[in-house]
Amino acid sequence: METTVRSMTCKSALNRVRGMEFGWSLNPYRGCAHACVYCFARVTHTYLDLGAGSDFSTHLFAKTNVVDVLRSEVSAARWRHEQVAVGTATDPYQPLEASLHLTRGCLEVLARYRTPVTTPRSSRSSAGGPAARFVSAYPRWMRRSGAGPSRERPPPAIAC
Repeated sequence: METTVRSMTCKSALNRVRGMEFGWSLNPYRGCAHACVYCFARVTHTYLDLGAGSDFSTHLFAKTNVVDVLRSEVSAARWRHEQVAVGTATDPYQPLEASLHLTRGCLEVLARYRTPVTTPRSSRSSAGGPAARFVSAYPRWMRRSGAGPSRERPPPAIAC
């Protein structure tokens, strides 16, 4: 099956989360190229009138304005610098990230505004790929901002 990637815009980059170790989640993409059959996040595609089966891995969406929207949200005086989990409903390092850099842009914004971050330290795409480059790059800019990953392992809600 051929994979399509569509641009979409978001009204909000951050999603309020209750009952987890983190207060907010952030997903720069919808859908996931890895096609893990056990992924709990598949149901999110039904909100787009798509199927939770193969549509989840063949109809991918990139939230093209997510970095700007996130910057607006975390630069606001009301932002309390609560922990943000990146990639709770999709792999933030999936192959799309290699060309779009949305996850990296979001991590840079979160670091700039001193927001604690939880990110998956590994993913199905990490063997020498984008995730490996992120992990080696973000200690430098996270340290500079005073923010950083809050744990070594992904939170329990991580997809894939």
